[in-house]
Amino acid sequence: MAFIDFSETAAAPALNRSVPQLDKLVADHASAFSPLEARVLELSHHDGLDTLQPQPKRSLLGRIVLGPQPPARTLANDRLEALRRLAVEARHYGWHVRTSVIAAAKKAGFSEIQISRVIDTIGGAPKLTQRTYA
Repeated sequence: MAFIDFSETAAAPALNRSVPQLDKLVADHASAFSPLEARVLELSHHDGLDTLQPQPKRSLLGRIVLGPQPPARTLANDRLEALRRLAVEARHYGWHVRTSVIAAAKKAGFSEIQISRVIDTIGGAPKLTQRTYA
């Protein structure tokens, strides 16, 4: 039998070295989303693909028959709206999110790590589809 020394003194030089890319990745991952952004991700769970389309204006006759224009489906904050759109597309399309949505999220200030985290966690989740059985 051979003896391998696993004491701290033998492994200490290898563990004390720091990789700058890894340190940056860990720091970015630790501060992934603020509580407000996490809440937007939770609320986007119930949004459908129709919320991504612009809301049509009602004509005068439509306002008389159906009532006033419903409230806007978009968020007032552009950064949070980009995150909501990314989450909705990731939920419905999985990993096939359009590049324009990813570019809008990057333009809003989200890092690639944050974007990939949203796509991986939401896009990789099982789909909640309604099934009908005959």
